[in-house]
Amino acid sequence: MGVAFNDDRVIIKNDDGELLNDHVLKKLRKFSEYFADLSAKSSIMIPYKPSFVGISCILAARMVNKIHPLWNPKFEKITNLSFYEAGIEDCFNSLFGLYDENFKNSHMQSAIHKKQQVSYSKTPD
Repeated sequence: MGVAFNDDRVIIKNDDGELLNDHVLKKLRKFSEYFADLSAKSSIMIPYKPSFVGISCILAARMVNKIHPLWNPKFEKITNLSFYEAGIEDCFNSLFGLYDENFKNSHMQSAIHKKQQVSYSKTPD
């Protein structure tokens, strides 16, 4: 299957999870591509091996889509890497930090823009 496996689940709140459906798989692909683009635009990711960046993009997309387990043991068979031993964890944390930073900045800019629109639309008394 690639980045999603038959035993993966989408966790919503405190339930046992639901099977992945086409909608979730489309979002997974979209976010994987987003994280790949984000990593290519940042110098923070330069020190990491491309294979670490690639798997980190997949893991970040899985996290955003609430797919569990985040690190499915099948990844070790596919990549011959371990999440903790290989340094993938550091790469993933750097990438997800970029996402948090960009996400917060975009929300702040959106809030500022909305506030400006409201203040411009008010007429003086």
